[in-house]
Amino acid sequence: MNPELLERLLIDRGLGALAPDAVQLLDAYLREHPQEAASARDYSNVASLARRALATPEGVTLPAFPRDRILLAERTAQRWRRARAGLAVAASIVVGFGLAWMALPRTGVAPVDGGPPQMAAAEMEGSNSSSLWSAERAFGRSSPARSAGAPAGFTWTSTGRRPAFGDRS
Repeated sequence: MNPELLERLLIDRGLGALAPDAVQLLDAYLREHPQEAASARDYSNVASLARRALATPEGVTLPAFPRDRILLAERTAQRWRRARAGLAVAASIVVGFGLAWMALPRTGVAPVDGGPPQMAAAEMEGSNSSSLWSAERAFGRSSPARSAGAPAGFTWTSTGRRPAFGDRS
């Protein structure tokens, strides 16, 4: 008999996976060849030791599978991945704006041109206020439909719409 075939048959017999008629034929062969009978005992001993090592003792129950903890860990990991992706996009935008701002040419602030000097002087003469920075003058320019006797100011009393200049209560 081929040594590899004999080894497979001995392993199957030790594990109990061999058919009963094949076991009888193998036992008859081993009676005729005592040198292979010693190796057959070794395979049987190894298989019985493996069964005892893998067997669970009586009354011992395995703990439940931690399915909920695993799902929670997966969800948490997914949230962190999404947060990192969002932060990467935000950082890219900030870096882009920063680089664009740095690339802009640096120029001095241009003075605001108020028009020809004679026009500014005519506006001041037409005003009934003596001060250039008076509130009456500022509100007089911003709302031309204001009546002459109404006080200058801004009053908002409605909660249904946004306020606008010229609103009165």
